Amino acid sequence: MKLIRPNAITDAGGAFTRASTATYFNSSGVMASAAINTPRLNYTYNGTSWINAGILLEPARTNLCIRSQEFDNASWTKTGLLAFGSGSTANAIAAPDGTTTADLVTEDTSTGVHEANLAITLTVSTAYSISIFVKAGTRDRFRLAGRISATWSVFPQGVFDLSTSSVVSSSGDRTAEIANVGNGWYRCTIYGTTTSIGTSGGVLFNIIDGSNNSSYTGNGTGGLYVWGAQLEAGSTCTSYIPTTTAAVTRSADVCTGSGYIYSNVAETDYTAWNSATAYIVGDRVIRTTATTHKVYERVVAGTTATAPESDPVNWIAVSPTNRWKLFDESPSTITTNSDTITYILKPGRSNSIALLELDASEIAINVYINDELTYYAYNDLVDNSTIGDWYQYFYEPFYYQTSLSVTDLLNAALLELTASNDMIVTITIRKPSTTVGIGALVLGIVYELGKTQNGMSLGIIDYSRKDTDDYGNTILVRRKYSKRIQATFFLYSNRVDTVSNLLTQYRATPVVWIAADAQYNSMVVYGFYRDWNIGIPNNIGSTCNIEIEGLT
Repeated sequence: MKLIRPNAITDAGGAFTRASTATYFNSSGVMASAAINTPRLNYTYNGTSWINAGILLEPARTNLCIRSQEFDNASWTKTGLLAFGSGSTANAIAAPDGTTTADLVTEDTSTGVHEANLAITLTVSTAYSISIFVKAGTRDRFRLAGRISATWSVFPQGVFDLSTSSVVSSSGDRTAEIANVGNGWYRCTIYGTTTSIGTSGGVLFNIIDGSNNSSYTGNGTGGLYVWGAQLEAGSTCTSYIPTTTAAVTRSADVCTGSGYIYSNVAETDYTAWNSATAYIVGDRVIRTTATTHKVYERVVAGTTATAPESDPVNWIAVSPTNRWKLFDESPSTITTNSDTITYILKPGRSNSIALLELDASEIAINVYINDELTYYAYNDLVDNSTIGDWYQYFYEPFYYQTSLSVTDLLNAALLELTASNDMIVTITIRKPSTTVGIGALVLGIVYELGKTQNGMSLGIIDYSRKDTDDYGNTILVRRKYSKRIQATFFLYSNRVDTVSNLLTQYRATPVVWIAADAQYNSMVVYGFYRDWNIGIPNNIGSTCNIEIEGLT
């Protein structure tokens, strides 16, 4: 038995900004460009499909490679390659961004290396990441390296086999990496740190023969496709930054303030209240101040200068606005949107999250601390528990989990960091091509009360009505309901006082109760306990009986 103590999510003037455009992969697997001040919902390729990787938050980076997509340009020094227009071809095929800008580089018949390199002045004693997009042609082996080995403390290089999506060999600050980005394209990355005197460096790549030799006699036809070279200061590789005649900087993704930072859910339920407008009974308006994000309905016709939240005579509060429904204490008020719901939050110190009353097919959760991604999880919400045989597989409708709880967003060490107070959590909820919804989103600290015992029970309190008139006609009025759980959990007797004090502290207080962690999603309830009692048969082990009632 666990409970999550919620952190209040408020509007404290938080904002997301990025002073430049930035690239990302969309759900179709095409590299796209996000506008200034627009978060990026990024996707990664798992070899068969594109998976929601959540909101991408990155520090500022500069691509020092000029002509990053123009390998025919004289800035790139070519050795052992056929000239462009005479065997090598500029803009030969579609690149990862869908444009026909990827170049074919083809080896000549000389004996030696078949390479291209770009000279770049670097900073001493600095970590760099070097990357490039490559696709097999008539050759499928490729080498990426730093330019001038004396520049680097440990020479960064990697040999890649594109046919097996593998790193054959590597050196540098850490193992080279190869990432499948779909349609036969791979992003290859190496890492290195310059010496205290090394400033002459850059990027070098060459075609490799079938025996992984860099130096060999070319056949005049062997080649592969390249696009998007990048050299950036930093120990991690970030999203691609296109360049032409000069280095280009992508600005940092910045989340300022606390609590609510950003959402793609519009706050346009109704028109905003206007003190000069004459309203009739039944008119609805919204108020979107820092302390009020609600829908109000007019109950007395007329014009008043007092804002609805301060005028209970003329206005009644109906509900939170669509954007804020998931933060109220009613799981039955559902935040909805077309296809995708995204939120960026700074909830304060938290290690747990609960998402309730979901109408979604997938969820991605990211946690960032000090600009570093410390947690990522993708959850496919398809519920296979109803599929018991092939008939059901083909003919039964798909069902989806309606709740998800995660209690390990941060491990104990990270939670103790001062920076965890400023952690950033991004949530992406999707149900492609239809309406997606969520009733409650709770972030906070989890507390383990004890081990739930066998014999727990689950039910609901249904507030719907059934009326039958004198003629036998039955009218059903569907209304809200609340969950109810009865459970017993074991705890060691030396924790009786701690658990008793905690439960007393949270009386008449909504929290998230997790009765059967990772076993029954239906045993996750956002609500309060009706009563509890602890039996202490001895000084070793005790049991607590508890009855929990969910919020409607």
